[in-house]
Amino acid sequence: MDSIDNMRAFAEVVRTGSFTAAAEALGVTPAIISKRVVQLERQTGFSLLHRTTRRVFLSAEGEYHLGRIKALLALYDETFTALRQKPERLEGRVRIKVPSTLGFARLNALLLQFARKHPGIDLEVLLLDGTLNPIVESIDIAITAFPMSFDGVSDETLWPIRRALFASPDYLARHGTIVHPSQLETHRCIVYQPTGPSWPFLGDTGLVHVTVRPWLSSNDMLMLLNAVRQGEGIGLLSHYIATTALQEGQVEVVIPRFNVPDLWVKAMVPAQRLVLPRVRSLLDFIRVQHKQAINDI
Repeated sequence: MDSIDNMRAFAEVVRTGSFTAAAEALGVTPAIISKRVVQLERQTGFSLLHRTTRRVFLSAEGEYHLGRIKALLALYDETFTALRQKPERLEGRVRIKVPSTLGFARLNALLLQFARKHPGIDLEVLLLDGTLNPIVESIDIAITAFPMSFDGVSDETLWPIRRALFASPDYLARHGTIVHPSQLETHRCIVYQPTGPSWPFLGDTGLVHVTVRPWLSSNDMLMLLNAVRQGEGIGLLSHYIATTALQEGQVEVVIPRFNVPDLWVKAMVPAQRLVLPRVRSLLDFIRVQHKQAINDI
């Protein structure tokens, strides 16, 4: 508790610009504020503030650590407030980043269900592709299928995404049967930008990588599916995107004896945010509600 009080005193001195103003804001004497800042400096082993007779300003070390201290104080206050609330009611803001196609196809409906179930939560949904550091971007939950990890961020495994190579019957009738991934180098290939033109296949002799030349590329998999469906080329697509077109005979799986390795969807959650009830509840809700459809993905 002393460390929290010491950090709060330091942050308030920085915010107000003086020990006197910080003392007034926190309802204590300037001597107590000065004592707490000195204690914090002893705990850290370096000076956080430079003091003159006219003003107080940050040292290089103080400037470096100020953001972390403010974040810790905010988390402490938020957690303490949550502990005082009734456990059945969740409140506060949750920022979640979802890949655009996966959001449109699967997660948006689940997020709306969660928002209706917990009206005290302010849900902010960002549809963004690619990988970002949720700590830097102030994201509570970042859904991704990329393997990258970050310090201080917990990787919560969610589910696998099944993938396959798809083409329309018309395209295959015009361009011939494909029996090996190496033949793709001469075909019109449709590429999902986030995963790139290097396509992996698992055959009898092990893993095979083929780098294709994109005829069309996009970060919107629905657009790519439409192009494949219209006979414009061959695409490496997620099963959950192509299921309906496959059932209707608009597309078919190409070289099925060469499996495409699954991508694993995970949630990247800053470790300090994972303990918040509303963040944990949303993560558990997504995992449980999505479990019924896991075999289709």
